[in-house]
Amino acid sequence: MPDHTSDFFRSPIEFMKKNTIHPPDNANTLGMQISPAGDGWLGRKGSSELDLTGFTPDVKPAQTGAQSLYIRRMPSAQKTVLMSLVQDTSGKSNEGRDVFTFRFLPDSLKDMADIAGYEPIWFLPWADLNIIRLTIPVKGTSNPDPDIFFTAAINGCSVFIQGTARHPTVYHAGGVTNYAIDDAARFWREAVGNLITHDKRARKSGVVGQVSKKDYIAQPGVNSSSGKQSTTRATEYEDHLRSLLNKKGRFTVTEVSPWGCFMGLRTNDTWAFYLQENATVWCTHVQNNMPPHVVRYARTLALRQIYPGGGASFTMKPTVPTVS
Repeated sequence: MPDHTSDFFRSPIEFMKKNTIHPPDNANTLGMQISPAGDGWLGRKGSSELDLTGFTPDVKPAQTGAQSLYIRRMPSAQKTVLMSLVQDTSGKSNEGRDVFTFRFLPDSLKDMADIAGYEPIWFLPWADLNIIRLTIPVKGTSNPDPDIFFTAAINGCSVFIQGTARHPTVYHAGGVTNYAIDDAARFWREAVGNLITHDKRARKSGVVGQVSKKDYIAQPGVNSSSGKQSTTRATEYEDHLRSLLNKKGRFTVTEVSPWGCFMGLRTNDTWAFYLQENATVWCTHVQNNMPPHVVRYARTLALRQIYPGGGASFTMKPTVPTVS
């Protein structure tokens, strides 16, 4: 059987150019009995919530009307997880056939050495209407000390990088705000800025890199053929697939839905962070006079270096099978 985990760690950038990765929301997503269970894997809740007083008018979580957000910090013991990469070849996942996700090793086994098929990573989870942060220690000061970082998959979230390339802090900010594209991005930007300003440990440096939903899932004024918010890259990819593959009465590309994956790679002692722009391709198949059926495929459209700025950018237009 293919060893996807070894392939990824051997050459992470090359792997992510060709393969779509969708990390789970948190390290307990797969239902394993991990200790500390559940909420512990969302980080340690702050002693106080983030006060939104003084924000731009009307910029607050519209879903609940709440005046505050939960702030969480990943403790040292929960910053790393052991994972292996697994691929869905059945198409049962929401993201589509061929997507890769993580299988996490139960916490009770983390102290075992040389567990075949698993490697350590820094992992930053997601929780609705939360800002969760993780500070990566300087190289050589932690055990384990992996050179790979991932957040949970992003589907509208914002990610912020603070600090230096040797000692960065990453914030995963997300949840349903019911705001328009620009306002949602601004909401999380102001929320993290407010947090940094009022936190003695965080105010030493500002944000040096960031990703918002405008970068990978919804650009103002851009809609897919079905009328849903989308990106220029995703709509161009949808047009490309349709012109290349659509066959009247047999096969149709019906929709391309973008989402993202955020990862980091440390070389020597400095970090670079990347955005993988992905999409779920919805296709309708008609074969042998059978009723039409829909198949989803996960595909990668681009891999862009976010921090340090001005890094490499790779674009792809992968095809999908016309026979299911």
